[in-house]
Amino acid sequence: IRPSVSRARNWTFSMTHIENRQRTFKVNIEVLSDLVTSISIRIWDRPVEVSITLLGRRQMAFFNRRYRRIMGPTDQISFPAPAGMQQEHFSVGDVLICPAVISEQCQTPSPDGRPDTGNINDELLLVLIHGLLHLAGMKHRLAGDKTRMIAREHELYALFHGKECSGILEPS
Repeated sequence: IRPSVSRARNWTFSMTHIENRQRTFKVNIEVLSDLVTSISIRIWDRPVEVSITLLGRRQMAFFNRRYRRIMGPTDQISFPAPAGMQQEHFSVGDVLICPAVISEQCQTPSPDGRPDTGNINDELLLVLIHGLLHLAGMKHRLAGDKTRMIAREHELYALFHGKECSGILEPS
């Protein structure tokens, strides 16, 4: 686990916890942590604490089955912190990410209007943004909510694409 602390505003700090529990990809934890912190500062108007855990396919399939009742692995699952914890401790929640699924996903065009990435690090950026937006309360079940969420994803993706996300994941 590598915490990253970054100044957000007037003597306040945001904190990112990263844990790598998969072996398929080498992870540049420092760059990933800084990226998550930078995106978090853009999403929340206050300092926050967020945890990111990178999982293998089997671990992600377990969590997907247990919490979403869906068989097989997925790219990310978000667990927002309870509202009271968000207000008192600035903890916004946890995002689980599966780099192996992201690696497959970046090879196919997105069917739902999300940006097409073409490489694993850009896809990771998009998945991170998506998961963090869920922690901020955005959803995509209804058409209007989905449109707003995709627009925000595009906005944040354009802001960070190519600048801060290269070299985070590399095959082991």
